[in-house]
Amino acid sequence: MLDFLTDFLKNINDNYAQVFLLLIAVLSTFFVYNEFVLKIRPYVIPEIAVELKDGNWYFNIVLINKGEKPGIARIINAVLKIGDEKYPTLFELNLVLAPNERQRVLPIGHISSIGRTKILGHEYVDNNVQIFLEIESKAIGDKKFKYKTKEEYRVDVSGSQPRITLIKEDLN
Repeated sequence: MLDFLTDFLKNINDNYAQVFLLLIAVLSTFFVYNEFVLKIRPYVIPEIAVELKDGNWYFNIVLINKGEKPGIARIINAVLKIGDEKYPTLFELNLVLAPNERQRVLPIGHISSIGRTKILGHEYVDNNVQIFLEIESKAIGDKKFKYKTKEEYRVDVSGSQPRITLIKEDLN
């Protein structure tokens, strides 16, 4: 009777071990697949480029595809906030970006020396310059835009050239 009980317990433990190993194999396959899919997608991020002309600072968006797959990107929201005033810019174009490609898009706005003086003189309730961007992207061949990037920048106007700082970034 004792031999039967030990054989029975040994078989149960072997079955549990096999089920446990199968579960580990399935989970490992799932994580490896997700890691692979995330690496081959287009990974589009914005960058702010500044041009100085006649005492004005012009802000432009540069889109960069850091992914390993070509993609299509569009800017769905771009707002330049100077003090209490918001200046939205509408973009109605889809851009095709190859891997590691940088593409400069239209300007999103500018701030003049008068605007900078008002900010530094605390003439607004909110004396900041901020840029809000929202970008959607998808792989070429996809029907819907799958990935969304939201970024918020703060622009320091105290110097002779702007200093742009990324405050918040949300990647989906």
